[in-house]
Amino acid sequence: MYILEDEKFFWLLLIIPALIVLFIGLLFWRKSKQKHFASPEMLEQLTPDKSVFKAWLKFSLLLLAFAV
Repeated sequence: MYILEDEKFFWLLLIIPALIVLFIGLLFWRKSKQKHFASPEMLEQLTPDKSVFKAWLKFSLLLLAFAV
């Protein structure tokens, strides 16, 4: 059996699923606010080089930092 010296660090790992839920909620909220702000064609003109990969990469690195 594996015994942890400090159990509080194990409980801190529960932050990771909460962050995932918050991030997905943020993505849906951002998308709905963008629809209210402008049409999809106008948004494409306003943010032509918007990278979705960077947001996922930053979030993945944040989760990795919490896990380690």
